Amino acid sequence: MKLRSILPLLLISIVLAGCSGFQQADAPAERQLDWAEYRQYMARLNHWELLGKIGIRSDAEALSASMQWQQQQSRYAIQLRGPLGQGGADIQGDPRQVSIEIPGEGRYEADNPELLLQQTTGWQLPISDIQYWIRGIPSPQAPFEQVIEKNRLQTLDQNGWHIQYVRYQRFGVLLPSKIKLSRGQIRITLVVKKWQISA
Repeated sequence: MKLRSILPLLLISIVLAGCSGFQQADAPAERQLDWAEYRQYMARLNHWELLGKIGIRSDAEALSASMQWQQQQSRYAIQLRGPLGQGGADIQGDPRQVSIEIPGEGRYEADNPELLLQQTTGWQLPISDIQYWIRGIPSPQAPFEQVIEKNRLQTLDQNGWHIQYVRYQRFGVLLPSKIKLSRGQIRITLVVKKWQISA
């Protein structure tokens, strides 16, 4: 599998995973958090893991993969696997460095995921923002416009991306379980099957 064909999917997945042993999330009391409480709680959250699927569609192609994402403080580790175990990649990074290892292809590194993506594929995606969007909050790194309904984000516009929160599900606390992102011709759908979080 060629690097240029798999990298768009790989790094979009930092957009946002085959894992077992997920448990109920450690979270505040079962009462519904209001938006200010929810945003504050999720902004502090820096240890979490999710299991889900990612799909991307453009005018040229449509791709999908399973995704496992582990976040420890500012460091992330992402495993991607294609349908029936075909293809895949292991991605590790932090705000200073990111590496992608593709079986049979090799290992690639850059100072940040955006730079690696741009240099290898020509794609530009706000990968550093997605770790916030997937938690249902805006990134603190740029201005944004938002629509709040029932104390949760329904839509978010930030850095040229439109994010639609299609569905939330309770994993200890109410968390996004289906998100759609779009910019230009790119359409991304992320479905989260399981969350494990700890404050």
